[in-house]
Amino acid sequence: ISVTRDLLNTANLNWAYSELFQNYEREQIENYLPEAIDISNSDGITINFTETHDNPRLASRSKRYARMRTALCALSSHQGAFGFANGVEWLATEKIDVHGAPSLNWGAAENLVDHIRRLNAILGAHPAFAHPVAVEMIQAGQSNCIVAARRCDNEQNLLVAVNLDANAGNRAAWPAERMPLSGRQGLIDLLGGKPVDVDRDGETLYLDLAPGQVVCLSDNPDDPARLADELAQLGAQLAIQPEQPDLQQAYDDVL
Repeated sequence: ISVTRDLLNTANLNWAYSELFQNYEREQIENYLPEAIDISNSDGITINFTETHDNPRLASRSKRYARMRTALCALSSHQGAFGFANGVEWLATEKIDVHGAPSLNWGAAENLVDHIRRLNAILGAHPAFAHPVAVEMIQAGQSNCIVAARRCDNEQNLLVAVNLDANAGNRAAWPAERMPLSGRQGLIDLLGGKPVDVDRDGETLYLDLAPGQVVCLSDNPDDPARLADELAQLGAQLAIQPEQPDLQQAYDDVL
């Protein structure tokens, strides 16, 4: 943390990568993420990269784990500051070697392309990933889940809940008084595209999550249409990209 602050304040950098990719369990993330958010608010934006060359690829652990960690990094980011190394979208498993050429698993039939496209659409379209926004961790109980409230000045808030365990179901819980949304019923999961009802036990709200499940809950009935418009625009941008040039032919032409 102190080194990151020094880099931003004395080395003329205006952003740094966060260390979220090296924090795995709930207690680790509880200790780290508030500090990263504070740095983003005071020193310079910290970007949540899903993985780097310092660690094994996410997909080498499991495809479900890669999907969960990618959503965690995107949806807990400061103002949507989220990135990933090439190959995450193709579920590449070979460890990154910055001086080598490990496989990116390019074009794999099973991949995270649509998942990441949807995450990018949420980050691009929703005010809860713009400025100003406050990100607050509000999880309760003992399960290996985190819950984050994203609050906007215009009250277009979101609630993000993540089951950090990709192998077992868990119950995400948080205090009812800290719920950033107006109700418990009629909520929509922008990531999964399905309605979700949150349960209540006394002063605690909870939601049972499948292994590795991540939800991004909204109470705004306009959000699905806004997200659909953003996805359509992303699709249009992809459609008008020029074809890849024939690199071998270009190389031959230069010679």
